[in-house]
Amino acid sequence: MGTKTGLVCMILALSSCGPSHTQAEPWEVEQGEDADMCTATAPGGGDILYGVSAVGPDFVFKMEAPDFPKANRAYRATFTLKGNGSGPVGAQGSDGMIAVSLGRGELAQALVKAKEATLEVEGHSHSVSLEGAADALDRVARCAKQRTLAEAPEKPPLPIPNAGDWTLYETTPYGPDKACMAHLDDPEVDTMLQYDEKGVLELIGGNPIWTFPHRVAPMRISIDGGPDLALSHSAEFDGHVFTLKIDDPKMIAQLRHARVIDWVLPKGSLRSHATGLGTALDAVQQCRAKASA
Repeated sequence: MGTKTGLVCMILALSSCGPSHTQAEPWEVEQGEDADMCTATAPGGGDILYGVSAVGPDFVFKMEAPDFPKANRAYRATFTLKGNGSGPVGAQGSDGMIAVSLGRGELAQALVKAKEATLEVEGHSHSVSLEGAADALDRVARCAKQRTLAEAPEKPPLPIPNAGDWTLYETTPYGPDKACMAHLDDPEVDTMLQYDEKGVLELIGGNPIWTFPHRVAPMRISIDGGPDLALSHSAEFDGHVFTLKIDDPKMIAQLRHARVIDWVLPKGSLRSHATGLGTALDAVQQCRAKASA
């Protein structure tokens, strides 16, 4: 790959962006259009292209294959790391490329110890060598000006009692700073809750493989299939998240009982599940009170 390869080429098409390589060569690292995103592609070439990316502090594994699904949407996949277990994972696909979020937790730790990875999506499965992947993960982290996996392992969040699968980050996942952020994983859109420095609630939707350029744009939400709700603030898109400021007490009360949130973007919509949001919000408020005491 050339150092000026475009973002789409680097992130969505690990294929045909440069010459083939022999297995003896190191993984090739390139920085994206955003300074906090870098990708390393594995040597070898051929029909199966794969690599790892740093997207901010998070890591992502990507594989492109001719028989992988083409539709741009979320998928359920099976990700197997030889010698380190396997299991179902959420993935995002586009034009035959499937991306699996590694984070910095157990999945990322297992990948750097494994010798082979197998990704299965909709009945299609491919296995690739992970020789050199541990070094590649370090290199993309440094390229994105982030700490390596060994330097900043993920601090697991705390489960929130009686809030379903919601968890609470009392501090930031990779450092000592106070966070007080509730988080709920979802195959299509993760949901997060926190307060800004002025005490305004932030409702955040995210996916580690999104790569939004920074911008502000109108957005609406729908709660439990109800009518679209206009917001008093535009959404801020940045990297792999979009953030909504919610300062209407009536809307916050509606969100407390939400089971499903539809995020209505300028083009299309996305859906996340939110059961337990009210209890999660209480946990965030209690965390903030404890941090300021």
